[in-house]
Amino acid sequence: MFKKTWGEDVASHVGTGLLMTIVIILIFAICGPFMMINDAGAVLGGVIMIVALLLAVLFFSTVEAVNRASLFYYAKTGRAPPMAAKHGIHF
Repeated sequence: MFKKTWGEDVASHVGTGLLMTIVIILIFAICGPFMMINDAGAVLGGVIMIVALLLAVLFFSTVEAVNRASLFYYAKTGRAPPMAAKHGIHF
């Protein structure tokens, strides 16, 4: 099964990894100035950064799991998953 979908799997990981990197850089760029203001800003910026990073990791982990499950379904059946086909996503 891996041989049938290895290109899609690699592209999925690279694409998701790049998007996650961009999101993490944006989180640091937004929270960094808060942390430079004063002690209260450092605490606020730190809390916002931690929550945002946790949400980003959770979101992208979920995206990876859905991608992997979709590719497994495609490799097993040769068809796009039902929900993907319903929304016009083609493999």
